Amino acid sequence: MDFKLIAAPMQGYTEAPFRHFHARLSGGADEYYTPFIRFEQGHARPKDMRDLTSPLNDNHTVVPQIIFKDLDEFRTLTDELVSAGFHRIDLNMGCPFPPQVNRGRGAGLLRRPDIIKQVVQEIHQRPEISFSVKMRPGIDNIRDWENILPLLNVAKLAALTVHPRLAANQYSGDLEIRQFERILLTSANPVIFNGDITTPDQIDVIRRRYPEIIGIMVGRGLLMRPSIFDEYRNGYEIERAKLLLQLVAFHQYIFEYYDETLNGEVHLLQKMKPFWDYSETIIGRRNWKAIKKSSSVPGYLAAVRNIII
Repeated sequence: MDFKLIAAPMQGYTEAPFRHFHARLSGGADEYYTPFIRFEQGHARPKDMRDLTSPLNDNHTVVPQIIFKDLDEFRTLTDELVSAGFHRIDLNMGCPFPPQVNRGRGAGLLRRPDIIKQVVQEIHQRPEISFSVKMRPGIDNIRDWENILPLLNVAKLAALTVHPRLAANQYSGDLEIRQFERILLTSANPVIFNGDITTPDQIDVIRRRYPEIIGIMVGRGLLMRPSIFDEYRNGYEIERAKLLLQLVAFHQYIFEYYDETLNGEVHLLQKMKPFWDYSETIIGRRNWKAIKKSSSVPGYLAAVRNIII
Protein backbone atom coordinates (compact mmCIF):
# COMPACT_ATOMS: atom_id res chain seq x y z
CA MET A 1 0.00 0.00 0.00
CA ASP A 2 1.40 3.39 -0.98
CA PHE A 3 2.20 5.82 1.81
CA LYS A 4 -0.09 8.88 1.60
CA LEU A 5 0.31 12.53 2.51
CA ILE A 6 -3.17 13.74 3.38
CA ALA A 7 -4.72 17.17 3.93
CA ALA A 8 -6.84 17.22 7.07
CA PRO A 9 -10.42 18.49 7.16
CA MET A 10 -10.56 21.96 8.77
CA GLN A 11 -13.81 23.86 9.11
CA GLY A 12 -13.66 27.27 7.47
CA TYR A 13 -10.28 26.67 5.87
CA THR A 14 -9.91 23.63 3.63
CA GLU A 15 -12.88 24.19 1.37
CA ALA A 16 -12.75 23.69 -2.40
CA PRO A 17 -10.86 26.94 -3.23
CA PHE A 18 -8.11 26.13 -0.73
CA ARG A 19 -7.85 22.57 -1.97
CA HIS A 20 -7.83 23.61 -5.63
CA PHE A 21 -5.09 26.22 -5.31
CA HIS A 22 -3.04 24.07 -2.96
CA ALA A 23 -3.08 21.22 -5.48
CA ARG A 24 -2.27 23.65 -8.28
CA LEU A 25 0.51 25.67 -6.62
CA SER A 26 2.03 23.68 -3.76
CA GLY A 27 2.53 20.16 -5.02
CA GLY A 28 -0.75 18.92 -3.63
CA ALA A 29 -1.77 16.20 -1.20
CA ASP A 30 -2.50 12.61 -2.16
CA GLU A 31 -5.97 13.06 -0.66
CA TYR A 32 -7.96 15.98 0.69
CA TYR A 33 -10.53 15.24 3.39
CA THR A 34 -13.36 17.77 3.26
CA PRO A 35 -14.61 19.75 6.25
CA PHE A 36 -17.39 17.65 7.73
CA ILE A 37 -20.69 17.44 5.90
CA ARG A 38 -23.48 17.85 8.40
CA PHE A 39 -27.12 16.80 8.67
CA GLU A 40 -29.50 19.75 8.46
CA GLN A 41 -33.31 19.72 8.20
CA GLY A 42 -33.43 16.14 7.03
CA HIS A 43 -30.65 16.30 4.45
CA ALA A 44 -26.97 16.97 3.93
CA ARG A 45 -26.43 20.71 4.35
CA PRO A 46 -26.67 22.28 0.86
CA LYS A 47 -23.63 24.50 1.44
CA ASP A 48 -21.51 21.42 2.19
CA MET A 49 -22.73 19.60 -0.90
CA ARG A 50 -22.02 22.61 -3.12
CA ASP A 51 -18.46 22.64 -1.86
CA LEU A 52 -18.10 18.91 -2.46
CA THR A 53 -19.42 19.09 -6.03
CA SER A 54 -17.70 22.38 -6.98
CA PRO A 55 -15.80 22.44 -10.31
CA LEU A 56 -12.79 23.49 -8.23
CA ASN A 57 -12.43 19.85 -7.18
CA ASP A 58 -11.25 18.91 -10.66
CA ASN A 59 -7.54 18.72 -9.86
CA HIS A 60 -7.35 16.69 -6.65
CA THR A 61 -8.68 13.60 -4.89
CA VAL A 62 -11.50 14.45 -2.50
CA VAL A 63 -12.61 12.31 0.44
CA PRO A 64 -15.91 13.60 1.84
CA GLN A 65 -16.22 13.45 5.60
CA ILE A 66 -19.56 13.22 7.41
CA ILE A 67 -20.52 14.01 11.00
CA PHE A 68 -23.57 12.34 12.55
CA LYS A 69 -25.15 11.42 15.88
CA ASP A 70 -27.16 8.34 15.01
CA LEU A 71 -27.83 5.71 12.38
CA ASP A 72 -30.52 7.78 10.63
CA GLU A 73 -28.16 10.71 10.06
CA PHE A 74 -25.43 8.31 8.95
CA ARG A 75 -27.72 6.66 6.40
CA THR A 76 -29.06 9.93 5.03
CA LEU A 77 -25.64 11.49 4.56
CA THR A 78 -24.18 8.31 3.07
CA ASP A 79 -27.05 7.90 0.62
CA GLU A 80 -26.78 11.50 -0.56
CA LEU A 81 -23.04 11.19 -1.11
CA VAL A 82 -23.51 7.98 -3.10
CA SER A 83 -26.19 9.72 -5.18
CA ALA A 84 -23.65 12.48 -5.87
CA GLY A 85 -21.19 9.87 -7.17
CA PHE A 86 -18.94 9.28 -4.15
CA HIS A 87 -17.99 5.82 -2.91
CA ARG A 88 -15.29 6.79 -0.43
CA ILE A 89 -16.50 8.33 2.84
CA ASP A 90 -14.75 9.30 6.08
CA LEU A 91 -16.62 9.20 9.40
CA ASN A 92 -15.92 11.98 11.88
CA MET A 93 -15.46 10.59 15.39
CA GLY A 94 -12.98 13.21 16.48
CA CYS A 95 -14.42 16.73 16.17
CA PRO A 96 -13.62 18.32 19.57
CA PHE A 97 -15.93 21.35 19.47
CA PRO A 98 -18.45 21.26 22.35
CA PRO A 99 -21.55 22.13 20.24
CA GLN A 100 -20.96 18.92 18.26
CA VAL A 101 -19.63 16.74 21.09
CA ASN A 102 -22.49 17.65 23.43
CA ARG A 103 -24.99 16.51 20.80
CA GLY A 104 -23.26 13.16 20.39
CA ARG A 105 -21.48 13.97 17.13
CA GLY A 106 -17.77 13.91 16.37
CA ALA A 107 -15.82 12.86 19.46
CA GLY A 108 -19.19 12.55 21.23
CA LEU A 109 -19.58 9.17 19.50
CA LEU A 110 -16.72 7.82 21.62
CA ARG A 111 -19.27 7.47 24.41
CA ARG A 112 -21.89 5.84 22.19
CA PRO A 113 -20.66 2.31 21.43
CA ASP A 114 -24.29 1.37 20.72
CA ILE A 115 -24.40 3.81 17.79
CA ILE A 116 -20.99 2.76 16.53
CA LYS A 117 -22.05 -0.88 16.60
CA GLN A 118 -25.10 -0.04 14.48
CA VAL A 119 -22.94 1.92 12.03
CA VAL A 120 -20.46 -0.94 11.69
CA GLN A 121 -23.34 -3.31 10.90
CA GLU A 122 -24.50 -0.84 8.24
CA ILE A 123 -20.97 -0.67 6.81
CA HIS A 124 -21.06 -4.43 6.32
CA GLN A 125 -24.20 -3.99 4.22
CA ARG A 126 -22.55 -1.36 1.99
CA PRO A 127 -19.51 -3.15 0.50
CA GLU A 128 -19.59 -0.84 -2.53
CA ILE A 129 -18.45 2.03 -0.27
CA SER A 130 -14.95 2.41 1.17
CA PHE A 131 -15.29 3.85 4.68
CA SER A 132 -12.64 5.28 6.96
CA VAL A 133 -12.75 6.82 10.43
CA LYS A 134 -11.01 9.82 11.96
CA MET A 135 -11.01 9.75 15.76
CA ARG A 136 -9.48 10.95 19.00
CA PRO A 137 -8.54 8.58 21.84
CA GLY A 138 -11.11 10.14 24.17
CA ILE A 139 -13.18 13.13 25.21
CA ASP A 140 -11.85 13.77 28.72
CA ASN A 141 -10.88 10.18 29.46
CA ILE A 142 -7.82 9.08 27.54
CA ARG A 143 -9.03 5.48 27.52
CA ASP A 144 -12.41 6.03 25.85
CA TRP A 145 -11.01 4.42 22.72
CA GLU A 146 -10.69 1.04 24.46
CA ASN A 147 -14.46 0.58 24.27
CA ILE A 148 -14.63 1.72 20.65
CA LEU A 149 -11.69 0.15 18.87
CA PRO A 150 -12.91 -3.47 19.16
CA LEU A 151 -16.08 -2.39 17.34
CA LEU A 152 -14.13 -0.60 14.60
CA ASN A 153 -11.83 -3.59 14.25
CA VAL A 154 -14.80 -5.61 13.01
CA ALA A 155 -15.31 -3.15 10.15
CA LYS A 156 -13.05 -3.36 7.12
CA LEU A 157 -11.97 0.27 7.02
CA ALA A 158 -9.77 1.89 4.40
CA ALA A 159 -7.99 3.66 7.26
CA LEU A 160 -8.24 4.75 10.86
CA THR A 161 -6.84 8.25 11.35
CA VAL A 162 -5.85 9.03 14.93
CA HIS A 163 -5.29 12.49 16.37
CA PRO A 164 -3.85 11.46 19.76
CA ARG A 165 -5.18 14.33 21.85
CA LEU A 166 -8.20 14.51 24.13
CA ALA A 167 -11.19 16.25 22.57
CA ALA A 168 -11.49 18.31 25.76
CA ASN A 169 -8.07 19.79 24.99
CA GLN A 170 -9.09 20.62 21.40
CA TYR A 171 -5.71 21.60 19.83
CA SER A 172 -3.66 22.44 22.92
CA GLY A 173 -1.45 20.39 25.21
CA ASP A 174 0.84 17.50 24.44
CA LEU A 175 -0.07 14.63 22.17
CA GLU A 176 -0.91 11.37 23.92
CA ILE A 177 1.75 9.42 22.07
CA ARG A 178 1.53 6.40 24.35
CA GLN A 179 -2.16 6.04 23.53
CA PHE A 180 -1.43 6.38 19.81
CA GLU A 181 1.08 3.55 20.11
CA ARG A 182 -1.46 1.36 21.89
CA ILE A 183 -4.08 2.08 19.23
CA LEU A 184 -1.57 1.36 16.47
CA LEU A 185 -0.72 -1.96 18.09
CA THR A 186 -4.38 -2.89 18.64
CA SER A 187 -6.04 -1.69 15.43
CA ALA A 188 -7.06 -4.29 12.88
CA ASN A 189 -7.31 -1.50 10.30
CA PRO A 190 -4.46 0.48 8.73
CA VAL A 191 -3.59 3.61 10.71
CA ILE A 192 -2.83 7.22 9.72
CA PHE A 193 -1.08 9.62 12.10
CA ASN A 194 -2.47 13.14 12.59
CA GLY A 195 -1.33 15.88 14.92
CA ASP A 196 1.24 18.69 15.36
CA ILE A 197 3.12 18.14 12.08
CA THR A 198 4.48 21.53 10.97
CA THR A 199 7.73 20.76 9.10
CA PRO A 200 8.75 18.20 6.46
CA ASP A 201 11.38 16.86 8.84
CA GLN A 202 8.68 15.93 11.35
CA ILE A 203 6.96 13.82 8.70
CA ASP A 204 10.18 11.87 8.33
CA VAL A 205 10.55 11.46 12.10
CA ILE A 206 7.03 10.06 12.53
CA ARG A 207 7.34 7.79 9.54
CA ARG A 208 10.62 6.34 10.81
CA ARG A 209 9.25 5.93 14.31
CA TYR A 210 6.08 4.20 13.12
CA PRO A 211 6.85 2.38 9.86
CA GLU A 212 3.52 0.53 10.11
CA ILE A 213 1.41 3.63 9.42
CA ILE A 214 0.04 4.08 5.91
CA GLY A 215 -0.05 7.86 5.90
CA ILE A 216 0.32 11.17 7.68
CA MET A 217 -2.43 13.77 7.82
CA VAL A 218 -1.59 17.45 8.28
CA GLY A 219 -4.00 20.27 9.11
CA ARG A 220 -2.66 23.39 10.83
CA GLY A 221 0.82 22.68 9.47
CA LEU A 222 -0.56 22.87 5.94
CA LEU A 223 -1.95 26.34 6.64
CA MET A 224 1.37 27.43 8.11
CA ARG A 225 3.44 25.88 5.37
CA PRO A 226 1.48 24.93 2.23
CA SER A 227 4.66 23.52 0.67
CA ILE A 228 5.24 20.99 3.47
CA PHE A 229 4.31 17.92 1.41
CA ASP A 230 6.25 19.08 -1.64
CA GLU A 231 9.32 19.72 0.50
CA TYR A 232 9.06 16.27 2.06
CA ARG A 233 8.75 14.59 -1.34
CA ASN A 234 11.78 16.50 -2.63
CA GLY A 235 13.84 15.71 0.45
CA TYR A 236 14.78 19.23 1.58
CA GLU A 237 13.35 22.33 3.21
CA ILE A 238 13.21 25.42 1.03
CA GLU A 239 14.89 28.62 2.22
CA ARG A 240 12.82 31.08 4.21
CA ALA A 241 12.68 33.79 1.50
CA LYS A 242 11.26 31.33 -1.04
CA LEU A 243 8.88 29.91 1.53
CA LEU A 244 7.44 33.38 2.19
CA LEU A 245 7.11 34.13 -1.52
CA GLN A 246 5.20 30.89 -2.08
CA LEU A 247 2.99 31.54 0.94
CA VAL A 248 2.06 35.04 -0.24
CA ALA A 249 1.42 33.84 -3.81
CA PHE A 250 -0.81 31.03 -2.55
CA HIS A 251 -2.87 33.44 -0.47
CA GLN A 252 -3.13 35.86 -3.38
CA TYR A 253 -4.81 33.24 -5.57
CA ILE A 254 -7.29 32.45 -2.81
CA PHE A 255 -7.90 36.17 -2.29
CA GLU A 256 -8.61 36.75 -5.97
CA TYR A 257 -11.11 33.89 -6.02
CA TYR A 258 -13.03 35.16 -3.01
CA ASP A 259 -12.78 38.75 -4.21
CA GLU A 260 -14.85 37.68 -7.23
CA THR A 261 -17.31 35.46 -5.38
CA LEU A 262 -18.01 37.11 -2.03
CA ASN A 263 -20.21 40.14 -1.53
CA GLY A 264 -18.44 43.13 0.03
CA GLU A 265 -15.27 44.01 1.86
CA VAL A 266 -16.42 42.80 5.27
CA HIS A 267 -17.18 39.28 4.04
CA LEU A 268 -13.90 39.17 2.12
CA LEU A 269 -11.82 40.12 5.17
CA GLN A 270 -13.76 37.72 7.39
CA LYS A 271 -12.88 34.93 4.99
CA MET A 272 -9.24 35.80 4.29
CA LYS A 273 -7.83 36.82 7.67
CA PRO A 274 -8.41 33.43 9.36
CA PHE A 275 -6.21 31.73 6.73
CA TRP A 276 -3.27 33.35 8.57
CA ASP A 277 -4.33 32.09 12.02
CA TYR A 278 -1.45 29.62 12.32
CA SER A 279 1.25 31.51 10.38
CA GLU A 280 2.73 33.68 13.12
CA THR A 281 5.88 31.58 13.53
CA ILE A 282 6.47 31.68 9.77
CA ILE A 283 5.77 35.33 8.91
CA GLY A 284 6.73 36.93 12.23
CA ARG A 285 4.55 38.43 14.95
CA ARG A 286 4.60 41.98 13.56
CA ASN A 287 3.35 40.91 10.14
CA TRP A 288 0.84 38.53 11.67
CA LYS A 289 -0.61 41.23 13.93
CA ALA A 290 -0.81 43.68 11.01
CA ILE A 291 -2.85 41.20 8.98
CA LYS A 292 -5.15 40.30 11.86
CA LYS A 293 -5.76 43.98 12.72
CA SER A 294 -6.37 45.14 9.16
CA SER A 295 -9.83 46.67 8.75
CA SER A 296 -9.90 47.30 5.00
CA VAL A 297 -8.94 45.39 1.89
CA PRO A 298 -6.13 47.85 0.99
CA GLY A 299 -4.81 47.55 4.54
CA TYR A 300 -4.96 43.77 4.39
CA LEU A 301 -3.15 43.63 1.05
CA ALA A 302 -0.47 46.04 2.28
CA ALA A 303 0.09 43.91 5.38
CA VAL A 304 0.47 40.80 3.24
CA ARG A 305 2.94 42.53 0.87
CA ASN A 306 5.07 43.56 3.84
CA ILE A 307 5.80 39.90 4.53
CA ILE A 308 8.17 39.77 1.54
CA ILE A 309 9.55 43.32 1.59
